[in-house]
Amino acid sequence: MSNPFPHATEFPVLTGQWVRLEPLDETHREPLRVAADDERIWAHTLSSGSGARFDGWFGDAFAERDAGRRVPYAVRRLADDAILGSTSYLDLGPQHRRLEIGSTWYVPAVWGTEINPECKLLLLAYAFETIGVNRVSFHTDARNDRSQDHRFIEGALGCSLRDRSVEHPIGPGGEPSRK
Repeated sequence: MSNPFPHATEFPVLTGQWVRLEPLDETHREPLRVAADDERIWAHTLSSGSGARFDGWFGDAFAERDAGRRVPYAVRRLADDAILGSTSYLDLGPQHRRLEIGSTWYVPAVWGTEINPECKLLLLAYAFETIGVNRVSFHTDARNDRSQDHRFIEGALGCSLRDRSVEHPIGPGGEPSRK
């Protein structure tokens, strides 16, 4: 089977009604630094990009991208061109046609708005319709009540969430090992 995944440095801009997801580049550094400078954003994450820690976060995103492990995007609001945060494809698994969506953070002013659902829809559509993945995973911190509200996620995205991680491996014949 050929690899349907572009290299992490070759993913396109994804545009919706409210946001544009732009592959992270150096022009995003300073606008993201400003957006990231609120400790509330990082309360339920494994790392922090607030204040003096921002350059480490930004550098890690580039290093993981260059290694082919992550596709980081800057999130830009179309109405005013404001940079609102970042989201990523992670844990790219071309052999098993799967990936993860995560490392998502936004300025608190857009929490609970149309921004996150549209970002997720853009990422899901590209993953399933263009790359041809079989599975997309979301990993969230158990303490993050907003991300753990499955009723909200299912309603906003129009999908059903389940925890059945054994369904994604691809067998020797190129088909999922379980259906």
